[in-house]
Amino acid sequence: MILSSPRAGDVASDLLSADSDGGAALTAYGSMDYLNTAISAKSLYEKLMAAAARINVHLEPQALSADYRRHIPNRGTIDPVNAHAHPQLLLSDLQTTGYLPIR
Repeated sequence: MILSSPRAGDVASDLLSADSDGGAALTAYGSMDYLNTAISAKSLYEKLMAAAARINVHLEPQALSADYRRHIPNRGTIDPVNAHAHPQLLLSDLQTTGYLPIR
């Protein structure tokens, strides 16, 4: 969305800096350096958001519920809410939601 704006040239240096942070995040992730991965990714995000605000490009906030409803869930591919619960409780939840047949 930023690149399609006629004012994208006004934030070109910001975008290059954000791209550099993205590369640093990927490199850190590849080295299993998760702290620097998070730091670089956060810097990338903040720079992109600031660049968008500077040229008045509205970036849509994350809408997890809308994204979830947009897709038809395939049984067994979506983790239940309490996926870290006791296995017996998880089995019970899966049976009551129809993911597993009740025996």
